[in-house]
Amino acid sequence: MKRILHGALICALIMVMSMALWPASVSAAGISIYVDDDFADDASRHMWNTIQEGIDDASNAGDTVYVYAGIYNENVSIDSSKSKLTIHGQSASAVTVVAGNSSKPTIEILASTATVRQLTITGGNPGVSWRNAGYGTLENCTITANNASGANGIYIENLTNQTIKCNDIYGNNNDGIHITDSTLKDVLWNHTHSNGNDGIVLKGESELAA
Repeated sequence: MKRILHGALICALIMVMSMALWPASVSAAGISIYVDDDFADDASRHMWNTIQEGIDDASNAGDTVYVYAGIYNENVSIDSSKSKLTIHGQSASAVTVVAGNSSKPTIEILASTATVRQLTITGGNPGVSWRNAGYGTLENCTITANNASGANGIYIENLTNQTIKCNDIYGNNNDGIHITDSTLKDVLWNHTHSNGNDGIVLKGESELAA
């Protein structure tokens, strides 16, 4: 019980710190890009009404895409050219939902050192597909109702040194987190429950490093 409580407190602290980063000003590390489903697209101000447009606008290592609360009916991909990209949902109380269709992942991550935080990810097959990359973080996300046959909440393949922490992963058709041929840095304080099969599955040459 103490260990569970300790993890919950750490996750709450991480969430508070993440909220303090919203929104950030432009810095030497990259530009700030803003997404709201009520925006009219404005390339000169880096303002878009879909998440994929925001991702496509990112051209520098360290760019951040801030996504305001709302429901975004799209499947999005962070391709390998988007190194060090961050996608930051608004907050836990102002819910940012990415609702994909079941023909492909709701969020596909192929870039190294990508960060995704504070999103609700639903509807895809799987919810998150994270493949062929080094480093990166997935935190404070809710990953649920990826209900296609065989759909995992998170599918991981050929990753090295990623961090997956403080996510709520439930109600997915297959496994909560399915890991293949990967060595992950930290898989911490995730709540995996009520999935169709196992909470976390390791396949092939996989390892959860300390």
